Amino acid sequence: MDAVVASGLIGALGSIVGALSGAALGYKLANRSAEVSVLANFRFTVYYLKGQFCAYLPVTIANDGAKGSVINEIQLKLKASNGQEWLLSWQYFAAENPMAKYAWVDLERATPILVHGNSGFQHTLKFFAVGDDPEGLSNVALVQGKYQLIIEYRENGSAQSVTRSYSFTVDAKISEVLETRRRDPEDNTTVIFGIKEDA
Repeated sequence: MDAVVASGLIGALGSIVGALSGAALGYKLANRSAEVSVLANFRFTVYYLKGQFCAYLPVTIANDGAKGSVINEIQLKLKASNGQEWLLSWQYFAAENPMAKYAWVDLERATPILVHGNSGFQHTLKFFAVGDDPEGLSNVALVQGKYQLIIEYRENGSAQSVTRSYSFTVDAKISEVLETRRRDPEDNTTVIFGIKEDA
């Protein structure tokens, strides 16, 4: 066989194999299941509202898959190094509004979050401590020490939750400020903690 013809056949065969491989990869990517991640945006804001511990957490929700999904359950666990643990329930979507009297504004009540395929977006979520009595004193007292903040979420149709863990530290001065606010139902001033993801 002539060398020119042989090299032409090899080139054509290579092009066909490349085209088929590209089509197969494209089909696989276009039909990839949802791969949802919920990531904290490294800022955790807390305050006390008439006997209830409240927190705002900005999150990024990303889907690396091609198909959409629904997140129908998000909660936070707050763990202290002394062994105390509190559950925080997602209540509202929220928006930051530094120009208003209150820095954050509550929007619609918590509902499932639709996540489109291969997309990402950000929300600020508001949480309340489960078990706090609006007529009493909050159970959440952040004493000096290290804390772990665990985001736990579940997609629709999944029996298993996914968790991500972050840490922050409360120093002695901030602990005193928070305790004063915990005991004063009219003091809604927020405290902001920087958080970092655990390894």
